[in-house]
Parts: sequence; C-alpha cells; structure tokens
Amino acid sequence: METRNSSSRWSELPINILRSVLERLSFVDFHWAKIVCPNWYLCSKQTFRPKAGFPLLIVFPEDSDCVLYNPDEDRVYKPKNDFSGFRFLANCGKWFLVLDPGLNLSIIDLFSKTKINLPPLESIDEGATYSLERVKEKDKELMEKVCIPDDFGSPYCGPRTAEGLRGLLWVDEDKEELEYVVVWRFDSSHYIGSL
Repeated sequence: METRNSSSRWSELPINILRSVLERLSFVDFHWAKIVCPNWYLCSKQTFRPKAGFPLLIVFPEDSDCVLYNPDEDRVYKPKNDFSGFRFLANCGKWFLVLDPGLNLSIIDLFSKTKINLPPLESIDEGATYSLERVKEKDKELMEKVCIPDDFGSPYCGPRTAEGLRGLLWVDEDKEELEYVVVWRFDSSHYIGSL
C-alpha cells in the first residue's frame, strides 16, 4: 500500500472544513491564508467574511519601520518590505496607494508583496489644460503647469512636493482581474488626476 506524505495533504482539505477555518481567521491571517495555495485562494473567494470595522492603521514608531495596527483585533503586524521614505496615501482593504521616494505611485498588497506600478504623475495627456513636470534639480518636486491664463494672461506654474499629495483608492478583488480606481490631487490645487 502506498502512503502519502501527510505534510503535503494540507492543500487538499475538504472545502467545508477549509471554509470553516478561514471564517475564524483574523483579517490579516485570512489574507495570508489566501496565498498558501490555489485551492485555499479559490475557497477564500467563496468564504463569507464580515467587513472589518476599522481600517488598518499605519504607525511609524521611532524605534522601527512601519507597522500595521488592527484596532478590531488589537494586534500589530510588521510588513516584510521596507517602506522607509514611502508615503501612504490611501488604502482599500489590504491594498495601499503609496508614493515612493522617487515620486512614483504604486498600489501594493502588504501581505503578498504584489505591486502594481502606476503611470508617472507627469504622464498626463499633453493636450490637457493641466500637467506636471519633474523638476530636474530637485527629484522630490514636481512643477505644476496649468494652461489656463490667470488675470494677467500668463499660465500659472507652481512647485508641488510629495507632502502635498493626497489620494483615494478603490479596489475590486471580486473580478477575475483586479480592478482599481485611483484619484489624486495636490493640496491647494483645483485639479485632480485619476487612473
């Protein structure tokens, strides 16, 4: 009689047992479990999860890099990636809209390390009335150009820094391919960008 290695059978748990286990996991553990294997991922898509009451809070303690605090569970999680120099602009569930030190936007999943690079901020259509240009001398600044003349007939141009960037993120994971909407704007600007 042939015996199978019992350690390899965890991925073959019956769906009803696996679903019962997944329903009892914390928010973060549930997302970790989804990436264990294809069977667990498919089961997670069919598992009812109550909506989390509060979003994850990102905390930057002085003695370490960023940590995630889940107020519903009163637990702290440490991501595996180094996010020093990053700005977290928004989140939707486990997905975070971040701006890296080079002023590049991306969407990241802190649990699976999945990263979606977004088009550069300065890649807005050239025919638009609003555009951004990277300032050559200062890598951390963008120059805002609005092609609408002010009261004196000249277009407004002003510097924009990473500190003034705000964003919103919506992610739909229920589709076969991940769908997302990103909206961003700078403080004291009347224009928004979206992807």
